[in-house]
Amino acid sequence: MQIDSIRVTRDSLSQADKLNAPHEHVTKAASTATVEELLLGVYQKLKTADPAYAKATWSVTSKRPLAVVSQQWAKPRILLRSVRRLEDTLIVQGKTAYLHFCLHNKADPHALYQMMDQLSFPYLGETT
Repeated sequence: MQIDSIRVTRDSLSQADKLNAPHEHVTKAASTATVEELLLGVYQKLKTADPAYAKATWSVTSKRPLAVVSQQWAKPRILLRSVRRLEDTLIVQGKTAYLHFCLHNKADPHALYQMMDQLSFPYLGETT
């Protein structure tokens, strides 16, 4: 699967922040082989472009929850049940992948990660 760009949106941090929703960023995709590498590259770019990403705890979703990122951590923590082939985990249209950062205000990032890692999101046609 060839991904050239990644379109990222995020939840609003406050009522005033909603004026600029959906807080869309488009970035070039590095030619990476894994979801973890792709998310790390995107997150590093977003923290520089929009300081809001560096100041909160977020879950990252596409077809399913992919990771939890937090200001307390140096890199995203991948949800192990989500890591599969890129085409199984990402919404892709043409050569653009879509990610959304969901805000978890005041959430303990460790507890959020543990809870989300226990969730099951079977793929269509997959048996559990």
